[in-house]
Amino acid sequence: MAAKNRPSRPPRLSPAQQESPDTLSPEEVARRRAQIERDAAAANRLAAQRLLNDGARLLRAQRPAEALAPLQQAYALAPDDPDVAVTLGGALVMNARWNTAVSFLEGAVEQHPFNARLLMNLAAAYLGRLEYSSASAQEKAIETFKQAIEIDPVAENAHYSIGLIYAERQDWPEAENWFQAALRANPNDRDAILWLRRLEAAQTARLANSPGEDSLAED
Repeated sequence: MAAKNRPSRPPRLSPAQQESPDTLSPEEVARRRAQIERDAAAANRLAAQRLLNDGARLLRAQRPAEALAPLQQAYALAPDDPDVAVTLGGALVMNARWNTAVSFLEGAVEQHPFNARLLMNLAAAYLGRLEYSSASAQEKAIETFKQAIEIDPVAENAHYSIGLIYAERQDWPEAENWFQAALRANPNDRDAILWLRRLEAAQTARLANSPGEDSLAED
C-alpha cells in the first residue's frame, strides 16, 4: 500500500534561531531594538545619577577637585540632564577653571536657557575672583545674574552677588540697593544683613564728618 503524502513540517529551530532577525517580523525587530535602546538609556540615567550623587557629595565636603571625575562621567552618560550640567559647571567654578567653566556653561545655557542655576554658575564663571576681575567681566556677570533673577526672582545669592560687585567698585548706593534686594529675596541672608549694617555705620560716620567712606573701603 502506497504511503500517504504527509504535509511537510517546518524545521525545528533552536531558541537562538527563533530570536534571529531573519525569523522575526520587521515590526518585532523594530520593537525589540527600541526596547533595548530604552533599557540602555535607563541604565545610563541610573549610572549618571549615582555619579552625580558622588560628585555632589564631594562638593559638599569641599573636595571640588575630586568631584570633577565622577561629574564628567555623569555628563558623558547624561549630556541632556540639566542637574548634571549645573553641578559639573559649579565644580569647574569651584576649581577656578574659569575659561573651561565659561565654555561649558555657555553651551549648557543654550541647551537649557530658562535654568536659573545654570545662569548663576555662568555669572560666577564670568566673574572669576572678584578682587581680580575686570570691569567687563563684572558687567557680564551682573547681566547674567540679572537674567537668573528674571527667571527666578529669589534665585539664591544672585542679588547678594551683584551687591558684592558694586561694593568692590565702592559704588555704595548700588551696593545697598542690591543687598536690600537680597534681604527681600531671603530675609535670613546674614551676609546681606552684615553688609547693610556696615553701610549704615559708614553713613553715620559720614554724617558725623568722619572718614567713613575710606574706612569702609579699607575693611
